[in-house]
Amino acid sequence: MSRISPTDNRQSRRPCLKILCLLLSMATVYSGAGFYLDRNNYKKGHAAYKTLDCSVAANYFDSVINQWRLIDFGGYASLAYQEKAECFDFKKALAQQKSGNLSQAIFAYKTFVDNHDTNSVLVKNARDRIKSLFENSEATALENPEICNIIIELNQEKLIPKTDPKLPPLYIYCGENYTVNGSNHQAARIYEGFLDQYPNHALVPQVKTVLAKLLVAQAQEEGAKNI
Repeated sequence: MSRISPTDNRQSRRPCLKILCLLLSMATVYSGAGFYLDRNNYKKGHAAYKTLDCSVAANYFDSVINQWRLIDFGGYASLAYQEKAECFDFKKALAQQKSGNLSQAIFAYKTFVDNHDTNSVLVKNARDRIKSLFENSEATALENPEICNIIIELNQEKLIPKTDPKLPPLYIYCGENYTVNGSNHQAARIYEGFLDQYPNHALVPQVKTVLAKLLVAQAQEEGAKNI
C-alpha cells in the first residue's frame, strides 16, 4: 500500500491556499471599493438630508443600504438607514407646522425628539423649532389637550424656556382643564409639576390648596373602589 508523503500533502493544499488567498484578496478589494462608494453616496445623501430634500437623500441612502458588503466600514449603512427614517419623520412634523397646526406641530416635533438620536442634526432642528414655536405663540393658542399632555416634559427636558411668562398660567389652565374633565390624577400631576418648577411663584399657595383637595378626592376614589 502506497503512503502519501508530507510533501504530497503540502502540495495538495497549495491550490486550496492559493484559492483562499485569491478570494480574500478579491473580498478586500471589493470592500475597499465599496467603502469609497458608500462614503461618496452617504455624503451626497447627508447633504440632501440636511436641507430636508428627503427624496434625493433617500436615493443616495438606498444605494448605501442596498450595497452588498462583508463589513460596514465607516458605519455608512447604519447612518444612511437612520437618516433616511429621520428625514421623512421630520417632514411629517414640518407639514403640521406649515399647515398652521401649532399644538400638533409642537407635539410632532416632541415625538420626533423622543424617537431619534439626540446627536442628530434634525433633532437639534426640531428642538429649536419647538422653542421658537412656543416663544412666538399667543398663550391662548397653547391652551389645548395636546400641549397639556406634554407640558411637563417640554419644561423638564428644556425644550421650552422655563422663564417664559406664558408657562405658569398654562400649567394652571391644564390643571383646571383636567379637573373639569374628571382627570384628577392628571390634574394632580400638572400641579405637582408646577410646584417642582416654580417653587417661589406667587400662585404656589393657591396651587398647594387645590392640589391638597385633589389628593383627598383621589384617596376617596381609591377607597370607594376598594370597598
